Amino acid sequence: AQAVQYDMTMTEDEEAVIKDEEEILKVLKDKEILEYYLDSSTRRSGGFSVCRCLFEAPTAQRYRFREGKVNEDMDWKYKVLRDCDMWLVSNQKKYFYWQGGESTTVGGLKRRDFQLREAADLMAELTSDETFGNVAFLGQVKKARTAFSLLSKIAYFGVADPMIDKKETVKALTREHRGNVRTLLKAPLPLSRKVLAMMFAVSYPMTEAAIRLAKKL
Repeated sequence: AQAVQYDMTMTEDEEAVIKDEEEILKVLKDKEILEYYLDSSTRRSGGFSVCRCLFEAPTAQRYRFREGKVNEDMDWKYKVLRDCDMWLVSNQKKYFYWQGGESTTVGGLKRRDFQLREAADLMAELTSDETFGNVAFLGQVKKARTAFSLLSKIAYFGVADPMIDKKETVKALTREHRGNVRTLLKAPLPLSRKVLAMMFAVSYPMTEAAIRLAKKL
């Protein structure tokens, strides 16, 4: 296999430990690799990350990360997996993802967070000609999730950059998100995310208030 992936766990505890589990190993080949990559990454967070993967050097070295960008691993991983004949995916948790501080996933919205749009557009472009399974559709789902992801970040963590006008940004993102809701409802997203997507489409202020209340409880 040219690629191996282990599971991950998100934590804020420096001394966190995990229970040993019996290993379940998925063996993916050829085009099913791409479909599994996109499908699993849509169903749960962390799927696009490369930090829990091991790649055969000659295959990985064919591509470079987009320098100075966030979400740069998303399209890089797709390109590398596209060149793989076999991918082994294990359920064993071998990577601890630290969730403290002001990471790209935690903390208020910054201008660099809009680079997600560049990554999502690249994914939609890379998958557009694929005819196997749901690969092309799942690429479009990633693009459709952009506004939803940014709205979620604002609702959960606020806006950290004083140069960003929250009111106008929310207004523009909500308009974009409403045009993508149908695609998101057809996607293999968890039910909780689909409900949240519908709530944002109906009313951002109402949804933000509900999220703040839930966080307090």
